[in-house]
Amino acid sequence: MNEMREILTTEEVVNKLKRGQVIEDVLVLGDINLLDQSVSFKKDVIFRNCSLGQFISPSTEFYGNVVFESCEIKKFVFNYTYFFSGLRLIDCTVSEYLDFEAGGHNKNGEFILRSNTFEKFVNFFDCWFLEPVIVENNLFKDGTNLLGNVGLSFSVKFEKGKNVSGNQGRLDIDGQGDKQINIVDLT
Repeated sequence: MNEMREILTTEEVVNKLKRGQVIEDVLVLGDINLLDQSVSFKKDVIFRNCSLGQFISPSTEFYGNVVFESCEIKKFVFNYTYFFSGLRLIDCTVSEYLDFEAGGHNKNGEFILRSNTFEKFVNFFDCWFLEPVIVENNLFKDGTNLLGNVGLSFSVKFEKGKNVSGNQGRLDIDGQGDKQINIVDLT
């Protein structure tokens, strides 16, 4: 990653995202909280070569592309989040629990996780993917339930298939991992 980064506050980043601007080579001071924004986000959300704290966006509808490339992210909160044009998380490191619970819904684009390192559990509990899902060459240090919970009503649903290959770590864990560590303090 590039060592020369612009430093932006979370307010500056959110304002740029609202205008559809790419966030690149940025160190973000603070947590990005889209919970206080509208429940739908019409513009593309693109981060490249950035360092972020928490990216909080539960119950958000992203209509544009959502892309994180070569980023360091402390924590994502994506539960109940719809990625209508897909998600691309590529060459990133996520250091805390990542929650996609009851999300997905990528009706116009692929959901891609490629060449990432996930330090903690990645939760796909009750996700529904309408377009292809590609999960390649990732390291899941605490595993994931992407292929777990088989035969249960809340197992992941892949309407147009999945390509899962070259990953390290368990992909078939049952349950949701330790949900207690996913509590977000918004005070």
